[in-house]
Amino acid sequence: MLGKPVGHRISRKQVGYLPESHRMPLHHTGNSALAYYGKLSGMSKGDIRSRAPEMLDLVGLKDWGSIPIKKYSKGMMQRLGLAQAMLHDPDIIILDEPTDGVDPVGRKEIRNVLSDLKSRGKTIFLNSHLLQEIELICDRVVILQHGIVVREGNVEELTQQDQQSPRIQIVGSEADVRSALRDQEIDFLEVDDDGIAELTLHAFGQFDIDRCVDALRARRLSVVSIDRKRKTLEEAFLDVVLPPEVES
Repeated sequence: MLGKPVGHRISRKQVGYLPESHRMPLHHTGNSALAYYGKLSGMSKGDIRSRAPEMLDLVGLKDWGSIPIKKYSKGMMQRLGLAQAMLHDPDIIILDEPTDGVDPVGRKEIRNVLSDLKSRGKTIFLNSHLLQEIELICDRVVILQHGIVVREGNVEELTQQDQQSPRIQIVGSEADVRSALRDQEIDFLEVDDDGIAELTLHAFGQFDIDRCVDALRARRLSVVSIDRKRKTLEEAFLDVVLPPEVES
């Protein structure tokens, strides 16, 4: 790891780690907790004094450094744990469920922090069951089942379908859309409160999509958008880990 044997003292110093459901001694404040973990990482007092306020600010705890952590919420404890993992400026950061218990605003802020770390050349290993978060953050994804790698690749590769069904948004009623496309196979059709119909057609080539658009326009229906339906990362995950259903 980093050119040294795994477990080597020098390489270990270049790793930051946030375990799932981490616990910190509750008598600490945010500042003293970071000082404690900074010492464990071999940091000097001067480096800790310099880095700790910066890390607390980065994770949104700027005004909480002097507050006992027993008064922190679960989400705040997660933020403090992330600050601890980044404190000694490691090259590799291993995070286990870093957004667990964090509200949506906090999750977005943590994603921004991770994106900034990535832009600075840091390598981040992120373990999470929140697959939407993985989809938004990660460059590459590995799916494990019983400790064995069963799929890996970038998000686009894992969510790609052999035949991507076109998804079309149209201004019009369900009856008008079905009438215009009465000769087409529709997989899904729903109209929202704003009168926008969203439909997914059975897998088509470009010629067939053009023909559908012509049929809709002939009925004076406005096409808002057309794109290709892709799997979500969660759907790709379930395809891998769940056995296929047996038809009776």
